[in-house]
Amino acid sequence: MRSMITRSILTLLVCTTLFCGCSRAQFADDIPCNNIVDTMLSTLDDGEEYKEFDSAQRTFYFEDSDEADDYCLVYSLDTNDINEIGIFHASDSDSAKDIAEDCREYVEDMQQNSRAFIASYAPEELTKLDGAQVRVYGNYVIYAILPPTQAEAVFDAAEKVLLIHQ
Repeated sequence: MRSMITRSILTLLVCTTLFCGCSRAQFADDIPCNNIVDTMLSTLDDGEEYKEFDSAQRTFYFEDSDEADDYCLVYSLDTNDINEIGIFHASDSDSAKDIAEDCREYVEDMQQNSRAFIASYAPEELTKLDGAQVRVYGNYVIYAILPPTQAEAVFDAAEKVLLIHQ
């Protein structure tokens, strides 16, 4: 019994030491969103042209986007393609959480309400819609509606730009 207690305490101490030794990733907080999107788009080798949404898109779909001090939302100009990337910069972590929730709601709304329309003209695009992702990097919130391999590539590119190496 004493041996089991000793092992349990030792295991707890080792785990505590390991977790305390790990630091959270630090992300930059001063890179313009359009620069990050340009880097993300440069990883795509899809031959697509992308255009920025106007401010009406942001205002209509992203309720808490007024908490963002910078943003860039782009979409594919190919009418048969639903590729889309959005990035917001929030002034603080609470605002980033609110904006991330807006992005999740936007993606869910598209998945539920736009599904039939997309299926009617480009059913092959539904896998992109189903795999849409939202990620938070410090005060940056990024969403992507892309094929899975392209989504991973753009998120990796964003992380490389934003991650502060210590």
